[in-house]
Parts: sequence; structure tokens; C-alpha cells
Amino acid sequence: MDQTLKLPWYRGSAARFSGREVCRGGLGVRLSIVALAAIGGLGLFCDSAQAGRWLPTIENPYCPITTYMVHDMPEQAASMKDPKGRPIIVVNRRTFRERPSYSKFLIAHECCHHTLGHVGKFRKGLGGQGPQPFFYIAPELKRLELLGQVSRGYYIESHYGTQFGLPEAIELLRECRARRSDGKELGYLPDERIFTMSGHDPANLYMKSLDILDDRGIPLHRTMKSGNVHVRLVIQAGQVLLYVGSLPANVRQLAEMDGRRIRRCFEALKSRPNGNPALVAIRRWNGHPIDISPMARILWEEGFRFNGKKELVYPPSAEIEMEPDTDLLDIYKPYYSEEAPVEYNEDWVLSRSDEKIRAKLEELFAVLNRHLPDECSYNYNLPLMIVQYREKRCAFIHIQRKQIRLHVSYHGWAPGLAVQPRTDLDDPQFIGKLFGRFQKVFDAIDVDLRRM
Repeated sequence: MDQTLKLPWYRGSAARFSGREVCRGGLGVRLSIVALAAIGGLGLFCDSAQAGRWLPTIENPYCPITTYMVHDMPEQAASMKDPKGRPIIVVNRRTFRERPSYSKFLIAHECCHHTLGHVGKFRKGLGGQGPQPFFYIAPELKRLELLGQVSRGYYIESHYGTQFGLPEAIELLRECRARRSDGKELGYLPDERIFTMSGHDPANLYMKSLDILDDRGIPLHRTMKSGNVHVRLVIQAGQVLLYVGSLPANVRQLAEMDGRRIRRCFEALKSRPNGNPALVAIRRWNGHPIDISPMARILWEEGFRFNGKKELVYPPSAEIEMEPDTDLLDIYKPYYSEEAPVEYNEDWVLSRSDEKIRAKLEELFAVLNRHLPDECSYNYNLPLMIVQYREKRCAFIHIQRKQIRLHVSYHGWAPGLAVQPRTDLDDPQFIGKLFGRFQKVFDAIDVDLRRM
């Protein structure tokens, strides 16, 4: 057991709490000689009338024990008795002013020390036999745990409560929607705080159980419900404003906003809950490449910079000499109504391909157009172009810098056929192998569609 240091004129005893661990039973009982000297120098161990003139008292809602605020006290809080045997509690002034919520927990903790008989019985060992009645600390601990300020018995510092709240907080989240005109008003609200949540956070109710609604009230279609640590949500009063998927991200904007409101979302997105910068890499916005999106100009002004893959990254890493060729807009539309910034076609794909593979890619388009049936169409999504047959995926074309890989499959993944600058696309063996795979996929899709 820790030793307790006592001054010759001090006959009381003390118990203290200065660690991060929440009370779970016997905590050490000690108070450093520095703390005693500082408190004694301020007159705490005089009678109550004298102490009242030297030290300010603070409200203690948990137990009827006089609680003082002490300057330059090395401990965060301590429970003790004065020379007349009266119980008192002291709290560090800096802790009380800078972390008021945590200070309430400390006061409840010191009340617990007095209730359990730790103070004055340190020589006999802490606590007693059987269950210990944590009368004062239990309600406060439950409140802090619900708000996400205490998790698994540890106090969480420099994090927002929304990151660690318990499942019981689902009602609080629903109350946020109640502030939107009985839950019917969606979209951005001018007077509500904006924050971010990780998709991997166990307290993120959207990833586990709630639908993510756009400002029309329609659920966002998403293939992954939870488990991706890179997914982040920008939220305001129950409305998800931005869905930031994966890394590099395809960001989907769920509500119509002007430039000032979008900037507020970026301010929240660029920092972690503890205030440190967050790594953000954006490849697409509302399904469009970020370098041609109107959003690129705002991101540039917010400190994002292009990398070698034409992604906007924050904090900037290895920059390239490239600046957005887009103008600022008055209103930025959500994903379901934003118009395409360019016309997506084969010419656009060729213009964005590397010159080492461009000629072969143009030749491949000609071969596919000659042999694929009319029911096929392209989704010009780079770097993975999707080929569809009767509105079902039948292949994707991975356009790389020095080669192209054709993956022909309906369900799942299949090994790709490599197309390099020296590949002979008119070779009958290559043509037979490629379109033989296509025919098997077409047959599988036809069978599934007949069953529907």
C-alpha cells in the first residue's frame, strides 16, 4: 500500500485521485507533501471560519461535505479531514476551470472515498468486506459514460462525446431530428453544430442501424454498413451532410448547400475529434472526378492540394503543379441532382489515359464495339470502366499507365486479360478467349433475368 506522508502538526489522513482510471475498488490513499504544504500555506487546516476567508468553496451536488478549490495543487482532487476531524474535499483550480465536467466526476469520486471509510482508516486497509456501495459516484459515472466522456472505466480526454456514447444515446440522436420541425425538415440548419464520426466507431448508429437520409428523405444506397475505418460522416443535428467513403474517398453530398456551409463541413472533416489534423484524400465528388468537379475550387482554397493521382489531399504531401480549372458556384447540388461537369464518352477516357497506353486503348474500344452486342453499354468510371449487359455488370476495364486489364465476370472477381502496347488485338486466339468469356457471362445474366 502507498505510504501517506503527514506533517508533524497534521493528524488527519487523506485519500487522493489523480489518475485516469475510474474508481473500481481500492485506490491508493496518499497525498503528497507538496500538496499538503500548498494547502496548509493557504490556511486550510485552520478552523472553518479561517479557511473560508482563504479558500473559495464550490458546489458539491453529491454529498454534504465542504469542497474547496485550491490553487497550485499538484493533485487533481483529494479527500481528507481537517484537524477537528471534519471531512473536506479539495479540487485543483485549473482542473475545475478547464475541465468542469471531469471535475464533477472527481468530486463524486472523493465523496465515495468518504462514504466507504477510506479516509481515516488507511492503516487498516481500504474498503470493507462484501459489496461496496458507491452511492455518489455511480449516477455521475453513468451520466459521463452515456455522454461518451468515460468509456470502459477510463476517462476520455479531448474527444467529443458523440464518438463514444452508449447505445442508450440513440434517443438523444432521435431528439436531434425532432428539432427539425417535428422531424420533417431535412437538410442544412444554420444554427446547429457540425461534427464528424468514423464509420468504424461502435457508437455510430448510422453504420449499425439507422438509414442515412438525403435532404429528400430518401435513404442513401451503400454497399457497406460498417467496419470500414476510412468511412467518415459529416453530421448536423441528425442529418448526414457528407458521406466520405473509403480512402481515397468518393464523397457524396446529401444536402444542397452554398459555399459557406460547405466550408463548415470541410472544417469539421479536416480535424479529428481530439483536434489533430485528419488525413483526407478525395478522388471523386458525387461520382465525378474531383479535378473536374466544381467542388475542387473550394477544396483548393481550404488547403487541399493535388497529388500525382489527381486526388485532392489534406494535409498536402507531395504536390504537383496543378490548380483547379473550375469556378466557384452560388449553390452546390447534392449527388442526385448535380449535373455532370463533362460529357463522359470514349474521347474523354482517351484524353485522361496515359500516352503510353492511349493508342492501344483506342484500338481496344474499336474491337469491343465490333464484337459486343447492342445490349452492352459503358460506364465511364475511371480507372475502372464498367461494361454492362442488359443493365448488369459483365466486365470492368482497369486502365493503368502501361497496360489495360480486362476482368470479365458477373458475380465476384475473375483474373484479368492483360492488354499491353505490343498485344495483337486482331489475333484470333486472343479474340476467341476474350469473347468466349463474355458469352459465358451473357448466358448467366440471361438465366437470372428469366427467373425474375
